[in-house]
Amino acid sequence: MKNPQSLRTLSISGCDKLNPSLSNNLEKFTSLEHLTIVSDDPGCWPIMVLHHLANLRSLGLGGFSDDLDHFPWPHSTTNLVSLERLELRGWPKITSLPYQIQHLSTLRTLEIGEFEGLEVLPEWMGSLRNLRELWIVDCSNLRQLPSAEATRHLTNLNKLYIDTCPLLAERCTKGSGAEWPKIAHIRRVYIDRRPV
Repeated sequence: MKNPQSLRTLSISGCDKLNPSLSNNLEKFTSLEHLTIVSDDPGCWPIMVLHHLANLRSLGLGGFSDDLDHFPWPHSTTNLVSLERLELRGWPKITSLPYQIQHLSTLRTLEIGEFEGLEVLPEWMGSLRNLRELWIVDCSNLRQLPSAEATRHLTNLNKLYIDTCPLLAERCTKGSGAEWPKIAHIRRVYIDRRPV
């Protein structure tokens, strides 16, 4: 930790009383490529300094306080020019994904889980033109994908994984589900771990 510029991977989990100085000094870890932080204490989250980490290739965030009604995210993500994988873990009060994600043009894999308050995926997901894999896990009230027009823009998406999302799974039933026409073009679709 005395030479933060040499660190490539940092994963922190279950440290709910994490010293805030880490959050304040995370911008010094300029070589970080993989960052995962899971903490119930939102004060420990280094959200506002993410834009300093231009070399990040994968980012995992989750475990915020259930009292929050929004997912904290920096206003600007313009410096996250290398980010290829994003994993977000929500909680019941969250009803939407951070809209700033739509500007992550290099994103290839997006995984969202435990967004129990989320009912519809946003239209702006169609702007993630380089997205290749979309994982949706434990979103019990999610019932609808973006419109057919938005999903048509996801031309590179070749894997869709839906697990423990009963409403969405039923609507994505091959051939007969209301959402099936939106995903019929995707080469690999898995629902509850079974290929469709």
